[in-house]
Amino acid sequence: MIAQPPGMDSALLAKIAKGDRQAFREIYDRYGHSVYIYASSILGRGSNAEDAAQETWTTFWKSRKTVEMRNGSALPWLLVTARHKSLHLLDEKYGQHSSLEDFELRLPHSHDEPSREAERNELQRFIDGLVLEMTETDRTIFNRCIRDGESYDSVSRELGLAGGAIKHRISRIRIRMRNAIAMQGER
Repeated sequence: MIAQPPGMDSALLAKIAKGDRQAFREIYDRYGHSVYIYASSILGRGSNAEDAAQETWTTFWKSRKTVEMRNGSALPWLLVTARHKSLHLLDEKYGQHSSLEDFELRLPHSHDEPSREAERNELQRFIDGLVLEMTETDRTIFNRCIRDGESYDSVSRELGLAGGAIKHRISRIRIRMRNAIAMQGER
């Protein structure tokens, strides 16, 4: 992407605020790939990232009269919105009573063949190691909300954190877990 001179998005945003679809296409052409790449850094490439990117653009159009820019660029607003849409999608997909299987770890069950059971045990040890590396608060949130399926509300009351903070931490934990597991799988 080529950096645009400051103020270049301002003129387009003024047109977009009035409903100019051509100006919208120009902003989309300028930043569409960046929005998708950012969403895929949170969700992985594929339909989830595409959904989050599309939701970002839909929100941009609906909010076109109130979009605030930094240094004359719409990109910071778009990336913040893409992050929120991506985290919201994670929260919707995995819900408040998530389990380890919700991490898409697809661990085999105990009745599977011995080699699959060995893979399950190895993956479980890897996950346990990741949990031990977490802060005490994140470890508590992971164990109580993910492993034990407790509600965000009960854990937030016990830890003295807002429910939104619990959701944010769980989203962050999920992303780190998925990335670490993916990297482990590539070895």
